[in-house]
Amino acid sequence: MARKNRPATASPLSSQQETLSTSGMKLLGWGVFMLASGLGLLKWTSADGGNAASFAAPILILSAYAVIGRAALMTTTPQSPDAETESSAEGAGYRSELIPGLALFLLVFAVYVYHMCPTMYARDSAELATAIRVLGIPHAPGYPTYVLFGKIFDLLPVGNPAYRANLAAAFFAASAVGLCYWIVMRLTRMRTAGLVAGLMLAFSSAFWKQAVAAEVFSLAAVFLLMQILIQLAWLERPRAGLLWLNSMIFGLSLGSHQILLFQLPSAAFALWVKRDKLSSPRTWGVSLAFFLVGFAVHLFLPIRAAQSPLLNQGNPNNLSRLVRTLTRADYGALKLSAGKSGAAESRFTHSLIMAKSAVNQFTLIGVLLACAGLIGLFRARSFFAVSLALSLLSFGPLFLWIAAMPVDADTLALIERFYWPSWCLISILAGVGVANSAASFFGESSPSRRSAFAAAGLLLPAWLGVSAARTISQRQDFHTYDLIRDVFVGLPRESIFFTITDTVTHGSYYLQFAEKKRLDVRVVGETAYPPRRNPELYNPALGPNPLAAGMLTKVADHVLAVILNSNVGRSPIFVEGIPPGLDDFVAPVGLSHKIVTGNVHAKAKVVLDGLAVHAFQVQRHGFRESSDPFVRGIFFNYYAARYNSGVLLNLAGYRELGTRELATADHLKAVSAPADVYARLSDAVSH
Repeated sequence: MARKNRPATASPLSSQQETLSTSGMKLLGWGVFMLASGLGLLKWTSADGGNAASFAAPILILSAYAVIGRAALMTTTPQSPDAETESSAEGAGYRSELIPGLALFLLVFAVYVYHMCPTMYARDSAELATAIRVLGIPHAPGYPTYVLFGKIFDLLPVGNPAYRANLAAAFFAASAVGLCYWIVMRLTRMRTAGLVAGLMLAFSSAFWKQAVAAEVFSLAAVFLLMQILIQLAWLERPRAGLLWLNSMIFGLSLGSHQILLFQLPSAAFALWVKRDKLSSPRTWGVSLAFFLVGFAVHLFLPIRAAQSPLLNQGNPNNLSRLVRTLTRADYGALKLSAGKSGAAESRFTHSLIMAKSAVNQFTLIGVLLACAGLIGLFRARSFFAVSLALSLLSFGPLFLWIAAMPVDADTLALIERFYWPSWCLISILAGVGVANSAASFFGESSPSRRSAFAAAGLLLPAWLGVSAARTISQRQDFHTYDLIRDVFVGLPRESIFFTITDTVTHGSYYLQFAEKKRLDVRVVGETAYPPRRNPELYNPALGPNPLAAGMLTKVADHVLAVILNSNVGRSPIFVEGIPPGLDDFVAPVGLSHKIVTGNVHAKAKVVLDGLAVHAFQVQRHGFRESSDPFVRGIFFNYYAARYNSGVLLNLAGYRELGTRELATADHLKAVSAPADVYARLSDAVSH
């Protein structure tokens, strides 16, 4: 390791108060003006996010933050001659690593793009792609930073809107890999160690998954690694400018994902060990101001909500709704998912599962290298080692303790997506471990042998990449798009469609809002804030209008009841599944269920008329077995449709047709949802 922790020593410079330079103040003024102008420009954005203001506002806002970040580093306190010389030498050394770092970024980006999903992916991914396209507001806490960054990629003249959103995820993930390389290079001065760290992160399967479809996590990873890099620079040579820059980045990063709040213990420790540099109240005050400027990105939410964008979850157009959105009140604040909560012992179990997952992600060798790296850091850079250890504890056991999720298959698939901060940290430590191991075996006298040993460590990420590529790749994944297309095939014009699951809700909105198809169908989602464009669906005499109230509609019974009472006999009404209480009033048509009044024969006639729809419903790559729970869930929609049709036809006496439908369902069962789901469906249909 190149540098030990330096004891704080008094110098003539330590008594000088570090402030922004005159040029820094001017640049800051311009940055704040640009930010205010960009936020103001949001008032002229269109509902579909397609006018010039909808593209100009994000560019202006993000450019403002780049200017403000540069201004934060323009301070007045001079450095000592020795520090200036060392800083200049280090700067030249880091600039020499730009080409290898850029090459790594391009390599990883190319791999991600090759394996990227070509269109919308399941659940939140479809919603996020829609939010980027229409400059809208996705589910709480709204992710304004992500939407603004994503909108830049929507300018690219390539692919469909979802493809461009997926491209943004690939770009952010590859950028995070480059930052991981840079951090390890700064710690070890060994290029191969940096490459090992970057590639281990790139090809860890959980991180790779976030790079091939639209998700918020890859951008959040960029912000986390930027903060770690600034923290490292702060511990090496504390300057107020670094503190101010990190404060702004932290405020801005919370608009990408609030899990970054768990970086606070590590940041607080780094500030505490260099507390002699923070004796001035002015320094703290300026730091708070920079944080608030970064956090001001959340003003996007109320300003944009006031323009009634097509996607407007939670409608945070006033203070109470904004607070409700930012605190994720509808999800239970600290819970990852509404309605999910585990016992105290589940927290310990999740910690063990996460530890086992680390071995699965990086192999036992990779985890041991990370342990060796942490031990080596404690010897060479104890302060930074403690800060990384605090981050590991915060993003690992502390996060799992607060989340308090149950231990089941659905939860494990959900919570795995939140392991990525720990994987970033483990990758950094593994790279340091490679450098330490090389130094231990060959000492300082054999740099070529040390480099060769470290280069052999590249075999580990190569193995990870080869092993994960087949299961991670979504290059031919049209499952979600084909599902939504097939759902709409069975919906007649001017119908009302009540959705239940995230995938169908968000996918329907993507098809309508992002690709502007089948706008004649009025979609009302249980799991999403309903569009404000269909107030006529609700009869005020039958109860409060959830659209006007701006509620996140989680109680589907009331909403569906109001829709039914207001529209039965006026418009054809379809529901995604079989909501409780409607078992006797639905008949499957294609992949949805039509509200029908009458006996079993009347419903069977609806089924018969709708059987021809199945001929137009095709998953273009077939129904192949998949380990992806989202894909299996998509296939389950096809299974349930054929199963329900078969049961109803048998009950009505159409034995041959019913048997054929059940046989088709049985074929789909093998590639679809887990067995307990089939048991629940069978019970529901039999009742």
